[in-house]
Amino acid sequence: MTENLLDAAIVIVVAVLLTMLGTRYVASFGAVTEQTGGDDAVGSSGRPSAAERRLAPDRPGAADATDAAEPLPAEAIDAAPPPGAAVATVSPGAAGDAGQDAPAPSGALDRWLSVYAPWAVAAAVVVLAIAWASGGLPLSFQVRAAVMMTVLVPVAILDVRFGVVSTRMLVVLVLGRGLSLVIETFEDGVSWSSLGQEAAVAAVVGIAFWLVRMTSRAGLGGGDVILFMLFPLLLGARLAIAAVFVSFAVAFVYSAWVLATRRATRKDSFPLCPAVLVGTVSTVLVVSLTGA
Repeated sequence: MTENLLDAAIVIVVAVLLTMLGTRYVASFGAVTEQTGGDDAVGSSGRPSAAERRLAPDRPGAADATDAAEPLPAEAIDAAPPPGAAVATVSPGAAGDAGQDAPAPSGALDRWLSVYAPWAVAAAVVVLAIAWASGGLPLSFQVRAAVMMTVLVPVAILDVRFGVVSTRMLVVLVLGRGLSLVIETFEDGVSWSSLGQEAAVAAVVGIAFWLVRMTSRAGLGGGDVILFMLFPLLLGARLAIAAVFVSFAVAFVYSAWVLATRRATRKDSFPLCPAVLVGTVSTVLVVSLTGA
C-alpha cells in the first residue's frame, strides 16, 4: 500500500511540474519562436495563425507585407470618410442583425484553455493517480499517461493561438516515453514485445494520417501526424485507438456546433488539438475509472 501511495505521489508531482512548465512555455512561446526563427513549431492545422492574421508593423515580416501591398485606387481614396466623420460600427453581439455571421469562438476557446484547462487536467491526473494506486497499475504506465495528458494542454493552446504544434512539446512526449522505459527496467523489465506492438501501431497510424494529409483537404499538418504517432507509444495500442476515435468525434461535434450556430462557415478551419485534449483526457478517465 505504501508503494502504491508513493507511485501516486510521483505521478502527481510529474503532472504539477509539467503543468507549471507548460504554462510558462505558452506565455513565452512568441519570444521563443522569434529567437529560433520558427524552428520550434511544426505545422499543425494548416490554417493561418492568429499572429499571421494580426500582423503588427513591428513584427518580423510586417515591413515586407506592407511593401508588397498594392496602392489603393483613386476611387477608394475619394470614397474614404473625411477626418472626424462618424463611422458606423457593429458589435460582435449584433453581427446577426447586420446580416453577418458571428466570428468563430477562438477567443473564448483560448481563454478556457489558458485559464481552466491546465489545472483541470492536473486535477484529473490527481484523481487518476489515486485510482491507479488502488488498482495497482504499473508506475511506468501512470507516468507516460500523465505526461501525455498534461503536455496536450500547451499543445492545444498553441494550436488555437498560432495554428502550430510545438516541436519542444513533441520532444517532451518522447522524453516521457523514455522515462517510462527507465522505470520499467526497475519493475519487471522492459516488455519488448509490447514495445514492438506499440511501435508497429504508431507506424500504421503515421502512414494512415500522412496519406490523409497528402490526399485530402482535411487540414492535417505534419505536427498532427507526429502527435498521433506518439499516442500508441504513450497510451498503449488499444487506449490510443480509442482516444483518437473519441478526439475526432469531439472535433466533429464542435465543428457541427459552430456551423449550426453560424459562428463559422464551411470555409473556416478549426484547431484540432483542443478536441484531441478533450478526447484523450475523457477516454483515459472513463477507461481508468470504470475499469473498461
